[in-house]
Amino acid sequence: MRVQRLCLLAILLYASLWRAVTIDRPFDYDDEATGASNGVFARNYLVFGLARTHGIPVLTVGDPPAGTPIAYYPDHPPLVPWLISSSYVLFGFGEWQTRLPSALASVSAALMLYLLVQRNSSRRAALIAAAIYAALPINLYFGAMPASLGTRNPMASLVGDANRRSQQLRVAAVASEINVGSQKTFPDGVDRLQVEQLHEVARGSPDLSVRPHA
Repeated sequence: MRVQRLCLLAILLYASLWRAVTIDRPFDYDDEATGASNGVFARNYLVFGLARTHGIPVLTVGDPPAGTPIAYYPDHPPLVPWLISSSYVLFGFGEWQTRLPSALASVSAALMLYLLVQRNSSRRAALIAAAIYAALPINLYFGAMPASLGTRNPMASLVGDANRRSQQLRVAAVASEINVGSQKTFPDGVDRLQVEQLHEVARGSPDLSVRPHA
């Protein structure tokens, strides 16, 4: 037990140290930097305020001339810019502040993946899953990209745990997953499997964790 906890701590430290080393690198002309647009949206929340943005991302840079409306960006839901704007309020503007919410979500996703696999398999399998996730090149490169959040694994863990409890909690768990996904991105934030899960939970299906996505 003690060795396994130390292994989990080592995995989380590795994931955290990687994020700490790379989180403040400049936004260059590469794929990861395309998420910097959410930094613009986040800053605009502070510039224009909630009364003018209505919580919707805003494309306009600078205060437009009198009588000129600001340009909204309704193509994606605003969860990521909301979180980045909170980071700006707390820590100021910069590269690492822009990546901070996604970086924290990426590290927490490794922990949530460990908990999910542990509940359904074994601690050894959970450690292997968390280690693989933390070391995946795509996660190392895009894990702190300010356009994504590692929320799906934590929500999946919540659903897996709720499957063992009351039907009301199971419905709330799947509905929460759909809500978070829909606020993070659209249209892939809410996929067919999530809707099917909510339907099956409402019908009283005993277990969704092994249900294939046909």
